[in-house]
Amino acid sequence: MPYTSGTTGKPKGCIHTHATVQSTTVPYLYWRGADNDSVVLSALPMFHVTGMQAGMNAPIYRGAKLVVLSRWDRDCAAMQIERARVTTWSAITTMLVDFLSNPRLGDYDLSSLRVLGGGGAAMPEALARKLEEVFGLPYVEGYGLSETMAPTHINPPHRPKRQCGGIPIFNTDARIIDPRNAPRTRRRRGGRDHRPWAAGVQRLLAAGAGDA
Repeated sequence: MPYTSGTTGKPKGCIHTHATVQSTTVPYLYWRGADNDSVVLSALPMFHVTGMQAGMNAPIYRGAKLVVLSRWDRDCAAMQIERARVTTWSAITTMLVDFLSNPRLGDYDLSSLRVLGGGGAAMPEALARKLEEVFGLPYVEGYGLSETMAPTHINPPHRPKRQCGGIPIFNTDARIIDPRNAPRTRRRRGGRDHRPWAAGVQRLLAAGAGDA
């Protein structure tokens, strides 16, 4: 039962089943291109759905090697990429801002990385370009929620688009709805009207799943 960050109010617990967790664990591997020889840098907290899925469940399911940081440290992250020949890293935007601002970054060999992606916040155009200069890789953005056990959308790894959350992953239906014209799905909860915008097998198992 992961908890949300409280963006729309107080944090709330999202009840998931093994099925909803599995529904994003396996597709994630196809979109990120991980294989049995992957070495994954797990630097995100595992109580967060992105860290849980990208940094723990998906690599374990694949049988990849995990390099776990107990807390974020930009020098330690760069050192581990060099030492363990890390191939795959999912990181949030603020983490990469700190990573790139390290004046000692040039001292480390980061050439082993093959996959770099993440989400959490929009990736600025200038930072995305800087990442490509440093790693020689595009930053593959995705979008997800605690309510959807992380990804609902990811950019195709062979053709990522900057400042774009991506396209729906497997078994996910996403639609853009104009609330002024679209019919409303009324559910009396606190006097508000709820309008679902995405449907998929990864949604939380609880009342209010339509919010996701």
